[in-house]
Amino acid sequence: MKRHDRKTGVGLWATVGFIFSVIGALGVVAVISPEGPVELAGAKLHFPDLKTMLASAGSPRVSVDEQLSRMEESMNLNADSIAAADSVMSARADSLRRMERIFGRSESSLRFPGGDFTYLFPAYRAMEGADSACVHVFHYGDSQIEGDRITQIIRDSLQSLFGGAGPGMIPLWQPIACRTVSQTLTDSVATFYAAGIMGRRATHDRYGAMAQMAEMRGERVTMRVEALGKGHGGYKSVTAFVGNVTDTMRLTLDSLPAKAIGPTDGLATATWRLPSRNTFRLTLQGRGDVYGIEIDGGKGVTVTNIPMRGADGLFLHRMNQSLLRAMMRKVRTRLIIMEFGGNALPMINDTADVTRYCKGIGTQIDRMKTVCPEARIIFIGPADMSIKVNGTLQTHPQLPDLTAKLAQTCDEHGVAFWDMYDVMGGWNSMIAWVDHQPQLAGSDYVHFTTRGANRIAGILWKAIKMNYDYMKLRDKACKETDEK
Repeated sequence: MKRHDRKTGVGLWATVGFIFSVIGALGVVAVISPEGPVELAGAKLHFPDLKTMLASAGSPRVSVDEQLSRMEESMNLNADSIAAADSVMSARADSLRRMERIFGRSESSLRFPGGDFTYLFPAYRAMEGADSACVHVFHYGDSQIEGDRITQIIRDSLQSLFGGAGPGMIPLWQPIACRTVSQTLTDSVATFYAAGIMGRRATHDRYGAMAQMAEMRGERVTMRVEALGKGHGGYKSVTAFVGNVTDTMRLTLDSLPAKAIGPTDGLATATWRLPSRNTFRLTLQGRGDVYGIEIDGGKGVTVTNIPMRGADGLFLHRMNQSLLRAMMRKVRTRLIIMEFGGNALPMINDTADVTRYCKGIGTQIDRMKTVCPEARIIFIGPADMSIKVNGTLQTHPQLPDLTAKLAQTCDEHGVAFWDMYDVMGGWNSMIAWVDHQPQLAGSDYVHFTTRGANRIAGILWKAIKMNYDYMKLRDKACKETDEK
């Protein structure tokens, strides 16, 4: 019996020694192995480098639940503390200082240009004052926001806080199902897109604020719109945005009197005021461009979702700036969210590519600021994305540098930035989001599931709401100081 134990012990130590020998040998191979594949007998052999081995072995760094809880708690100045600050000036000053510390340090916070925590205040004040006309928010993004993902949470939250109804602007034809509004069209209409892979480019630049347009060639079509889900109806205003009308275009909403728009080269609109309703039919006939159908509550806030599958965010140079400006002014745009970067990564191989892309984003930001100077801008960086490097699934090697450079670009061009990559947990966090039960990201290791999109959007909303609460406390503190 003892001899058996003794042999077992010898076998155990031999096994341990063998394991460490293999690890050591792999480490030596990783250090001395050449970069890139080695061809041998017509086959390509890939050797992992030491950086890849160490990065893969040490991640994901934290669990998704721990990461999200930490992000949410970092933004959580609870209602009781804010209520107490409302009644005690010293508590209010303490809360302001606490918020400013979070703005400066928390990964989940918005990053403000030049450290100016008041940057978004004009947008909030416009929303507070939207008592007689609607204030608009545009959310441009890639496929991460398809189907109203992320946008819906922001819209619902803003409308709960400031009032409002409706999905904002929708296209005449919607190829992707949306979870807040159902729409059908009786016949197909030629549709063109300024960016992405959803369809053709036009031979002109008349895309309108939704970065797409439908070209009517004399046909008669009827679109049916219906609100989906609790709280997403209450439509009180519908406006059709059309242009380049070469013959009279007739528009009829339900049984209301028809509206006619005569020949015009520029932007034209037709508006209907309604009692609160959750569905309608709009019939259009004629020749001209249709840039979008605005649906809102007549006051308060609404948020338009503009997903561009496959787009990298470099598209504004394809769009007629005068038309874009006219539409944004018409709907009183005060906040623009731009969410891009993920689709640029496949073309980014080194630091020079990162710099080149971010320079292009800086140009897009400047164009948007010129087109709509009344609006504030939040740029959202890409989510984590996993690819295989030498056979190992990991974060895209250039992604950390890209998000850091995008943050710098936004600061230099005077807009706010939100780092989705950091909020997720950083390096290899996408792997953890996919492995989480229930899944928070899809098996493509790129896109969120609906549940994951809701979680990330909830943290983004907390960041926006905390900055708004900061404004309210700051206003009260300033008022009391002035009264003394």
